[in-house]
Amino acid sequence: MIAFRRDYKLLTTNWSTVTDLMNRNRGNAALRGLLIFIFIIVMLILIGFAFYLSAVAFTILIASVIYLLIATIGALATVSIYKRTFYKFNQEIGE
Repeated sequence: MIAFRRDYKLLTTNWSTVTDLMNRNRGNAALRGLLIFIFIIVMLILIGFAFYLSAVAFTILIASVIYLLIATIGALATVSIYKRTFYKFNQEIGE
């Protein structure tokens, strides 16, 4: 959240060329791609870990299911907050 406020303070709309605009966006797209890739890897590790634990004992299976539900709720909350924040931000800058 702090980084977005900093970006908003440093926002300039007087780009001299389209290349300046595209270079700014490419860095954000690369960061989003990296975050999505890391998220997918972490989720695959968690799913694999849950299957491993389910093979050990039934009570651990129950704990794994609860853990995955908590992780899913956390991921959904993160996406919801992310969307609301960017919706407000886009409304502030007029997009």
